[in-house]
Amino acid sequence: MFANATSLTSANGVLSLLEDPDPKLNLYALNRLNEMIPTFWPEISEKIDLIEMLYENSKFADRQLAALIASKLYFQLGDMDESLNYALVAGDYFDIAETSEFVETIAFKCIDAYTEQRQKAEKNGTLASSSSASDERMEKLVERMLYQSLKEGKLNETVGIAIETRRYDILEDAIKGSD
Repeated sequence: MFANATSLTSANGVLSLLEDPDPKLNLYALNRLNEMIPTFWPEISEKIDLIEMLYENSKFADRQLAALIASKLYFQLGDMDESLNYALVAGDYFDIAETSEFVETIAFKCIDAYTEQRQKAEKNGTLASSSSASDERMEKLVERMLYQSLKEGKLNETVGIAIETRRYDILEDAIKGSD
């Protein structure tokens, strides 16, 4: 009988696959570790450097999965800034529809940081100008969250956040789409 994630007592076997030269085994390990984080995050976090190396390896096919795992680990370690940074580069792997403390906390942190940037840019008269790549990733994530909120029928939340973030285009979409 094969052991499943609930009967495992350690993540060491899976973690050892991160050091294998075969990218397919690295990807397998990342997929398994992503499932194991809720239980084994203290053990997995000891190898966060290997996960970050996979993310930084431009030849590794699934860098975004490595970024998501790094984000989850930094979240568990209490480093919300690093967690947000990795969530931003995780792309669609950061599932905004997931109802978890991790996703909700990072989503709120992203909205707060984005709101602060937008309001500061408005005061400085630079709201229309483009900023850094980090700002663009943050903007894409906030847009995904706002449109997801609209799809879920959360009009009041969407309107409030759109006004705070000075995203009048999304506010207009929300008004047009409401009954």
